[in-house]
Amino acid sequence: MAEPTIGPNSSSQANDYFETVLYEGDGSTQNIAVNFKPDWTWIKNRDATDDHQLFDSSRGATFPFAVKEATGGETANDDTLTDFIGTGFTLGDDVNVNTNDESYVSWNWKANAAVST
Repeated sequence: MAEPTIGPNSSSQANDYFETVLYEGDGSTQNIAVNFKPDWTWIKNRDATDDHQLFDSSRGATFPFAVKEATGGETANDDTLTDFIGTGFTLGDDVNVNTNDESYVSWNWKANAAVST
């Protein structure tokens, strides 16, 4: 069998392409560290019933897709995930992604290097 592209004996490891990050909201602009520049980030507030927030680099960082609110079109929100950066992503102060003293989880994938569809 051929050696897998991603695996223990390969230069590419699973955490080069997927990482879960727990973070605490601070209510102001903050950078969240990931081992790579994510192409797709899914954020959920662990302390409240806020909608899941999904972001992808192809449509642009400021276009959240709230799972429960999937009936409307895309609307930019400059206060949610504001930028995908080389070491993670930047958040604004929107309560769905960054309420002071609330706990969040983000699932991050490196997928398509911001290829537009």
